[in-house]
Amino acid sequence: MVTFSRHYLWVTLIVISLALPGCFGGDRGASQTATPVVLDPGIAKKVSPRLVRQIELRTQQLARPNEGRVEEMEAQGMSLSTLSLQKVFVHFSQAPAQEQITELQNAGITLHLSSWIPPVGNAPTGFLLAEMPVDKLAFFASRDYVVKLETAETTSQPQSNP
Repeated sequence: MVTFSRHYLWVTLIVISLALPGCFGGDRGASQTATPVVLDPGIAKKVSPRLVRQIELRTQQLARPNEGRVEEMEAQGMSLSTLSLQKVFVHFSQAPAQEQITELQNAGITLHLSSWIPPVGNAPTGFLLAEMPVDKLAFFASRDYVVKLETAETTSQPQSNP
């Protein structure tokens, strides 16, 4: 008969718990099961890092709900009413054409056309508000007519003292 020491058993449990994070005690940290958003380098430069992080948080929360993650999402000003949708500001060099609008709508992306702000002065791009399914980030960013994507879900703070 083989006798195992308590030390050996504890080391084994620790190794297993590190290899399988949800095995003992569940998903404790907001980023413990990080699922990075991977974008082609050619389109990644169009997407703000904050938007990428918010998409990661939504994807993780849909897969494995976690209270710590919800707190991080709330702190960033993210809407939690529909986790599968992300609000974004979409930058274009000019107002989107009807074919572009149709292509995006067919992909499940809702464009709020009445929010269009045209390019002015030193701002070379115009933008509008949109809602996109979280799994459409790469598709959206890969469109040639999309100049930049930024999150529209933030908490604003005053920048000066009254």
